[in-house]
Amino acid sequence: MTEGERYAQALHEQLRGRRNKRFYLNPGGKGTAPTLWSLFNEVAPEKLDAPDRAAILAVALTCLAEQGSLTWSRERDGINRDLPLHVTLVQVRQPKPEPKKEVWHPKLNWVDREWASLTERQRELIRCVNSWLRRNPDAEVEPLRERALQIFGEQLDRAELEKELDGPRDSGLFARGLTLDVLCAEVVVPPLQHERIGPGELLLVVENATTWSSLKAVLSRDPGRVGVLAWGAGEAFTASVRAIGQMSGINEVRYFGDLDRSGLWTPAYASRVAGAEGIPEIRPATELIDALLRRGIRGKAKGQHKRTNEQATESIDALVQWLDPQHQGPVREILREARRLPQEWLSRSYLGSTNEWRP
Repeated sequence: MTEGERYAQALHEQLRGRRNKRFYLNPGGKGTAPTLWSLFNEVAPEKLDAPDRAAILAVALTCLAEQGSLTWSRERDGINRDLPLHVTLVQVRQPKPEPKKEVWHPKLNWVDREWASLTERQRELIRCVNSWLRRNPDAEVEPLRERALQIFGEQLDRAELEKELDGPRDSGLFARGLTLDVLCAEVVVPPLQHERIGPGELLLVVENATTWSSLKAVLSRDPGRVGVLAWGAGEAFTASVRAIGQMSGINEVRYFGDLDRSGLWTPAYASRVAGAEGIPEIRPATELIDALLRRGIRGKAKGQHKRTNEQATESIDALVQWLDPQHQGPVREILREARRLPQEWLSRSYLGSTNEWRP
């Protein structure tokens, strides 16, 4: 290190230790900061009477300017033309420390690859899973909702934590790489109430108990293509749909529900679950929907108001996609008017009087 560099380093320490950012060479400049000469005298008292004192200070200030630590004023000192009238200290921003890299359990070696595409909520969940895996290397298999509470119950504070890992196995964290085996968990399949009424391979799922009862009374006498009749119990079918995988002799599934938001969302979601589980697609009961559109009188949808905004229209368009093309237009109109058609319009007497509704 040269003499000039040594003085530059010492002078820089003096400048950085002051609250001011601008320093004048001589007294009389603006502000109350100590002068460059007074600070230089502190770091180089042995040069107080040296004839090359100004040259040494110029070298030190030049070194600091070349390092980007300060800038010179355009004006020069009236006596020492090689020195600036004042200098301004450059604030060097310290780089932000790199965030601590997550260390993932070996069973989560896919997380780094998927991290950029995870939502903040998913990142929060997978951190909890990571922590749980390290604390429980020998966990035994338990129901998924019980496992979810064990993983998230002590680390998160929000409603229904037991349902955080619900949903199709081809969505959320399961679509990224998480598996039931990693969690040592199993999905408990709710029972799907059903009865075999004929030799056919068609499973007909009905949303409401009343219509299920009427169809059972009629189909028991003449089942036609229907082999099994099931009661979906509304939105419960989104979970009990997995029970279809335990039935034998079924290669086609049809669903008949109310023509309203819930009656369309339920089978569409259940069909996603079925696809992820290798279960036949949940398709509309076309002939029953035909009959309901012909015979039903549109009623007001409970708790809904007429919607005209774009978001509501998009939501309706998404709901009717599950239907057959010929039914999408009429049902879209019903939903946009905040109306509905309950399936009970197809009464037992009607079902027993004609075959036009049969699959």
